[in-house]
Amino acid sequence: MNSLYDHLSAAGIRLANRTGMLRYSIGVYNDESDIDRVVEAAQAWCARTGYGQAERADVT
Repeated sequence: MNSLYDHLSAAGIRLANRTGMLRYSIGVYNDESDIDRVVEAAQAWCARTGYGQAERADVT
C-alpha cells in the first residue's frame, strides 16, 4: 500500500496511510471528476505494477 500511496500522492491526491490501509474521504466539495481522477490514478498504478493480474488470469 505504500507504493500506491506514493503514486496517488504524487498525482496530487490527498489521502492518508493508516496502519497499512489507505483512506480517501469524499466531501461536499468533491464531484464525480475527483472520483474519476482517483480511480484512473489507481488503475495506472495497477497496470504499472501488475497488481491484480494473477487474480484476473484465473477468471474465465
